[in-house]
Amino acid sequence: AFADEPLVIGALAPLSAPGVVIGGVAMEWSMGAAVDDINANCGIEIDGTNYMVELQVEDSEGLPDAAQLAAQRLIEVENLVGVVGVYHSAVGLATMDLLHENQIPTVYSEPWNDNVTISGIERQANDGIDHIFRIAPTSTTVARAAVDWLINEGVEDVVIIAENTDYGIGAVEQNEQFFGDAGVAVETIFVELGTEDFIPVLSRIQA
Repeated sequence: AFADEPLVIGALAPLSAPGVVIGGVAMEWSMGAAVDDINANCGIEIDGTNYMVELQVEDSEGLPDAAQLAAQRLIEVENLVGVVGVYHSAVGLATMDLLHENQIPTVYSEPWNDNVTISGIERQANDGIDHIFRIAPTSTTVARAAVDWLINEGVEDVVIIAENTDYGIGAVEQNEQFFGDAGVAVETIFVELGTEDFIPVLSRIQA
């Protein structure tokens, strides 16, 4: 027997362009499967009462402004107990303060930008509690692993092709720093998100 009211978990995922729709669809399916599993096992028990879990997904579109509106819609949902999801770093950066200020426990699954969680120090200064968490690695962690591997392979010159987004810029900064510290020459070429024709970029590198 379940309580009359479910526990609602909000989710942010890119379900339309220019966001990475294939990633958003996979996230929505995975979160839905997790909720089905939880409910099939009697939901979540709190103080002897079983609560069914309900998932409410909002489309972030992969855009900061759209994501803030989507997060606001979730905050206004009755019985909202937390928020999960988020694919793009820009969306995580745009929504984390809003969710924290409204004391919504939030777990980001995909953003790599370090600043998604590094500012938790500042957030905790107010009430001693941070509501923002991540399960994805940081750009710093990934950059360190990639740079160490290339250095061990004896690479002397590196060209980085990166998307011109909060994720791409943050990742490049870490890569450039680590390569510079190791004395490896590095050049970065930024491309706009959604670029499909890389021939001009590759021709420039070849030249």
